[in-house]
Amino acid sequence: MAVQILTKVLLTPVAITTCFSSQVFMRSSNLSLRSSMMTVQPFHSHNKNIMLNKFSFDPIQEQLFKENCLLVDENDKVVGYKSKRDCHTVVNNSIPLHRAFSVFLFNENNELLLQQRSRYKITYPEYFTNTCCSHPLYDHEDETKEKDNIGVKIAAQRRLNYELGIPTQEIGMDNIKCITRIHYFDKGDGVFGEHEIDYIVFIKKNVTININKNEIHHTEYVGMDKMEDFLKSLHYPITPWFHFVVQSKLYTWWKNLDQILNSPTDNVIHKF
Repeated sequence: MAVQILTKVLLTPVAITTCFSSQVFMRSSNLSLRSSMMTVQPFHSHNKNIMLNKFSFDPIQEQLFKENCLLVDENDKVVGYKSKRDCHTVVNNSIPLHRAFSVFLFNENNELLLQQRSRYKITYPEYFTNTCCSHPLYDHEDETKEKDNIGVKIAAQRRLNYELGIPTQEIGMDNIKCITRIHYFDKGDGVFGEHEIDYIVFIKKNVTININKNEIHHTEYVGMDKMEDFLKSLHYPITPWFHFVVQSKLYTWWKNLDQILNSPTDNVIHKF
């Protein structure tokens, strides 16, 4: 399995001219998550219900933190499992590498559905991000399946239903397209962060939405021509994984959306 280290160069929507099939992702050499096109702040908890020193969390989110994620090596080979808590706890500036997915759902007008995470989330509360972000679980046998990325697709379908209330029958496996994978690390506030091989998943479908307020504070469809202004207008940060995708390939993919949805999956793991 190929793993590619990314060249560290800042890209803006205008500067992203790399062909959608390219294996090169690029980012800022002094990446601070506060760029000229968006407002992004260092990770800290906005949630008054979360007291990190006492480790007192929302009870629903605390229960979800007990679920088991799939540990992987740098080639995305499963090597074990650990709880979500363990997979997001920073120890000596290190976090276990685990498998994740990030869904980008577009409607038939090619508008992208974004969400603001709820204040109850343990990691990145109230951050803006793409449609849905989560993990295939060791606890769900179907989500450990590798062939045709079916495990990731099943997990994505499950979380779209849980977070956004999208009926499972509205999004079939044929509607879910794994575009590529990224490998990134973000130590968050030094207590909880992320270290993931993240499957970038695209869906184009009009869907019914009924958000779970414990997961999501707000959702909004945004067109490609409005995205830059939308990000600039935010008073909350965006998640690091969403930042990496926006600053690298999102606009190129978006411009070629129908072609991307019908192209083979990129098998390179792009490393930030």
